[in-house]
Amino acid sequence: AMSACEKGQQWPMALSLLGNLYGCGLQPSFISFNAAIAACDKGQQWQRSLGMLRQMKEEAVDPTIVSYNSTISSLQGSSELWPLALSLLAEASAQKLSPDTITFNATMSACGAASQWQRSVALLLQMLARGPLPDTVSYNAAMDACKSSLDGDCQSWPWSLWLLDQLLGSSKVSADVVSFNTAASACERV
Repeated sequence: AMSACEKGQQWPMALSLLGNLYGCGLQPSFISFNAAIAACDKGQQWQRSLGMLRQMKEEAVDPTIVSYNSTISSLQGSSELWPLALSLLAEASAQKLSPDTITFNATMSACGAASQWQRSVALLLQMLARGPLPDTVSYNAAMDACKSSLDGDCQSWPWSLWLLDQLLGSSKVSADVVSFNTAASACERV
């Protein structure tokens, strides 16, 4: 039922269902928390997502990488929250959870929303050096960060072209229409 709340963007219902577990004397599992965090992510409720991640720890329910992914994803809507996204990425690593491509993509998007293109590109370079293997979304997120920073920084557009070139030269991932549109958009804004 809580997963259905995520798909229907019914975060208040997801939180209510989570509360009902306590009312029945049951301890929510990581699955219950993850579903509620994901519903809050879809409902753009980053404070609630973050609060539930913290609540999991307080109640000795071990967060999973999915817990972190949904929480970081919820931070993408605000340009002020990129430091928190980076902090949660580091925290997940410190917890011995292996951040995956989704973790990095969400963090790069949060950085991009704040025109932190250097950090976004650095995260992609970190993925290329140490893993996890970036996908098309990873490259697109880094290129989008370069494009969105052009309002005040004319140094980022060549990075979009370099990233597109790297993507085109990769044997593991392929460019898509978003890749070309993002690189072209970065060039037209110069």
